[in-house]
Amino acid sequence: SQAALAVVLGLVVDPSTSFASDLEPVRTELSNLARALKVGDQVVFYIASNRALRPRAAFVNVIARPEDVNTLVERISGVDVIPGETDVLRAMSDALAEFNQVAALREDERLFLVLADGKVTRSARPVLAEQALGAVPAGAQLWVLYYRGEQDGDSPLFQVLRNVSDARYEIMSPAEAPYALRELAARWANRQELPEPGSQLFGLVVDTSPSFTALQEATASAAELLGRLGPTDRVVGASFGGDGRVLPLADGETNPLAVAAALGELRLVDGQQADLLKAVNRVALDFVDLARLSTDADPELLILTDGLLPPGPQVRVLSVLSALPMARVTLVYYRGNASRDGGDLGALLAAQENVRLRIVSAAQTPAVWQQLREQFPLVPAGQEQRSAAQVSGEAPSLVQRARALIEPLWQRYWQYVLIAAGAVLILVVLGFIARRVRRAAVAAAPVAGPALQVGFSGLEEVIQLQPGESIKVGSSADADLLVEDRAGSEVRAELSLGRNGELAIRDLGSLFPLQIDSQVLRPGERRQVSSGSRVRFAEGLEFYLEAIPVEERSDTDGVPRGADGAI
Repeated sequence: SQAALAVVLGLVVDPSTSFASDLEPVRTELSNLARALKVGDQVVFYIASNRALRPRAAFVNVIARPEDVNTLVERISGVDVIPGETDVLRAMSDALAEFNQVAALREDERLFLVLADGKVTRSARPVLAEQALGAVPAGAQLWVLYYRGEQDGDSPLFQVLRNVSDARYEIMSPAEAPYALRELAARWANRQELPEPGSQLFGLVVDTSPSFTALQEATASAAELLGRLGPTDRVVGASFGGDGRVLPLADGETNPLAVAAALGELRLVDGQQADLLKAVNRVALDFVDLARLSTDADPELLILTDGLLPPGPQVRVLSVLSALPMARVTLVYYRGNASRDGGDLGALLAAQENVRLRIVSAAQTPAVWQQLREQFPLVPAGQEQRSAAQVSGEAPSLVQRARALIEPLWQRYWQYVLIAAGAVLILVVLGFIARRVRRAAVAAAPVAGPALQVGFSGLEEVIQLQPGESIKVGSSADADLLVEDRAGSEVRAELSLGRNGELAIRDLGSLFPLQIDSQVLRPGERRQVSSGSRVRFAEGLEFYLEAIPVEERSDTDGVPRGADGAI
């Protein structure tokens, strides 16, 4: 077998309909290539998308365990054809940004592979891909497997590649590509298992509960520490807050750079005390899995917290740490200079077997950070040590570069929030104005119906109603149309005339239910009536409604009634 050799693989796949006929054989060859990867290799895998779909990052991770290869193969097998053309240049730009960052730290085999039909959407800006291609590290290879016939001179993608002066690329036809992939997979599969000399396993748990007021101080120190780790080192971490959730710091990333960048985005979470036990156990599970693959004798688990545990039963979920006979756990405890017992969590950790526990108070943290800095070299063993000028003066650190990328995105996020809030406010104001305009239009609309003179048979009082007006009918003194009720039944009703001449009566909560033509009304219910409708307010209080247009009223108008006016 060949000598041990690490691989950094960048991969962009075009799933557009124009690439559909070639996607299946490509999928098979890519799966075989992925199965040739080994622990220690790194992969950046992007699927290009069209404008109607969101960009999708399928797999950006270190192959830390054999299961990761299976995950990558599943992602490749899950690539489906999507309609329309894809933005290959943008996918290349995004993938190259991460590939270049990783490949710059490695001197092993580095290959960036593009599988596309060579088309470029009109919205794509070639300058993005040109800038990214110009940053490909020296010695890295760039392959474009081009699936649009044997001729590639008219390809927009080819034109972009040709304009990049320092690109080390090869363009392959459909006939050549499968053989190239098979040869590459055979060579990678024949490698020896990668040794991990000097690699460091680092676990990190960060408390984001409201009581942990030292969050920014703790995360800044931890980010600086992770910036000193090398590409063969691994980090597993989680944050947790008062809402009871346990979140990975960087979506399962084990790359120190990705975790360090995620630390800068942590904020305190509103709510109750955080569930420390749940978070530590979550990290410990991944920590133990990676420790079995690592040659590091002393994996380090760092917990940044105030030590408080939520009320309730404290289940011994931390027993998973006993699987690490040489594990070192450092509890950095931020609750005053005098507190050195680590609180509830310190007591629980101290009871674990085979765990070397170090509890540090807030006053001791500067010395601890210095000790950890000395413990972690700036680069893995076997590589040339960088000078202090190279680390701090000539070029920004990895953490600084990550923060430089994140901060503009964070500022842009708040700009979008303000724009969205302004848009919502404008919509609310426009809706209010529209309602007022509609009401004004209704008020100004011409009246279609005539005025009515209304009354009840047997009652002398008659009231004229204009369209849009209403009167109160009842037994109280403030009623517009009085209905005498000697039995004290408390008559309360409203009679209204609509703008189009429709007459309606509404029960305002009479003691006895109002009845219209023997139909009972519920309190507040409105019922349309007409001249001649029989209205029953209470026992002995039944009348016919009289409603006569003003211009048509005569002495002979009316409705049949009894001798005394009552039924």
